[in-house]
Amino acid sequence: MQAVMAENENIQLDAPETEPPAKLKLWTKDFSIITIGSFISMLGACVVSYAFNFLVYDQTQSPFLYALMMVAFMLPQLTAPIFAGAFFDRHSRRKAIYILDYISTALFVAVTLICHFGVFNYWLSLVIVLIFGTINSVYMVAYDSFYPNLISKGNYGKAYAISSLLYPIASTIMVPVAGWAYDSVGVVPLFAFSAVAFFITATFETRVKTVEPHLLALKENPVEKQKVSPLKQFGTDLKFGVKYIKQEKGLMVITLYFFFTMAAGAVLSTLYLPFLRTNFGTVDIHIGQKTFVWTSSLVYSLIMGSNTVGRLIGGVVHYVKKLNPKRKFTIAITVYVTIGVLDAIVLFLPYWWLMAIVQVVSGMFAVTSFNIRISGTQNYVDDSVRARFNGTFYLITTCGTMIGQLAGGALGETFDARWIVLGAMAINFIAIWAVMFAGRKHVKPIYNNEI
Repeated sequence: MQAVMAENENIQLDAPETEPPAKLKLWTKDFSIITIGSFISMLGACVVSYAFNFLVYDQTQSPFLYALMMVAFMLPQLTAPIFAGAFFDRHSRRKAIYILDYISTALFVAVTLICHFGVFNYWLSLVIVLIFGTINSVYMVAYDSFYPNLISKGNYGKAYAISSLLYPIASTIMVPVAGWAYDSVGVVPLFAFSAVAFFITATFETRVKTVEPHLLALKENPVEKQKVSPLKQFGTDLKFGVKYIKQEKGLMVITLYFFFTMAAGAVLSTLYLPFLRTNFGTVDIHIGQKTFVWTSSLVYSLIMGSNTVGRLIGGVVHYVKKLNPKRKFTIAITVYVTIGVLDAIVLFLPYWWLMAIVQVVSGMFAVTSFNIRISGTQNYVDDSVRARFNGTFYLITTCGTMIGQLAGGALGETFDARWIVLGAMAINFIAIWAVMFAGRKHVKPIYNNEI
């Protein structure tokens, strides 16, 4: 597609008397299919996340064991993205996307049966989460590397604004439903719903037909597709990814900063549920003359749902209004600081509704952070190495997330969650200043880009 567009541009230059080409539309058939399919799968993913979080914490009552479950989900991202990056720079990313969703379907059919027959336990949950984490980590590399091929020229900002809307909408719909269902009918219907959602998504995705540029390049240079042992390929591509990021100073600064901010954010996300479970056993909700008693699981659903409402608002804003390219870096720094402040104070707030308001604002800014980073980096990195860059980026930032989860869970067994989170955010502020702001001259060409 890039070659065709370049050719058209040359024709325009050579023949100025002809009419300019019509503006390329964003909502092509393939873009529409992948967007709808992704939304349906996110409905299932929201339910899975909610069900596992409460099921595991209610079984163990331990912040550390709960954190260990979260680490099990993230653990595959230490190695799987690098293997996946090497594989998807040489094979079809499009096919992998729907195959992985069919595998997720089979997994949650099995989980539904396991829960139905009452053989679910903590250690089995770790195995299941580990499998799903592996699928998810491979899927992310395939999806993020394929998705830019579906975006027509000049529509990157809008496309990623839409992408950032999908999870908030799915979560806003499903988290309250999952909270009610968990208390009312249990987890079996939740996992069954997830299996159906992944199946529908995979079926949608088989209809995508977009040509993959990296496969066309491989036909011209078949040496790149020569088979080597997986272990050797892992080492080769890990070295390549690290070397590539080190050479590209802007990408290095972005990756290093997100290592620290993901670690700090993971501390909060790990301690949120145990904190609410401990401090908000039940909450009286007054609506007119009626009083409704909400359990902590429903309060958690409402607060997390507030974050996704904020993401939804932010996504709509980004779709409607394009950011000034010259100010994106300044906006990003402002967003990083604001999110850090909100995360630092949220557990100190005395009322759940204040937490919900903070989560709305935090969600709005989080979408801005995502949109600037993902659209900037994916447009900047060449398609031929995009999967390997994404794999290395995920590996490094996943290390940060896992460190934050383990630290939050271990410290949460003994210390007040509020002060643990405050300390984590202090480290985040240092990273904003010492990494991102200090490296601004390298990051600006990536963030402040007209796309």
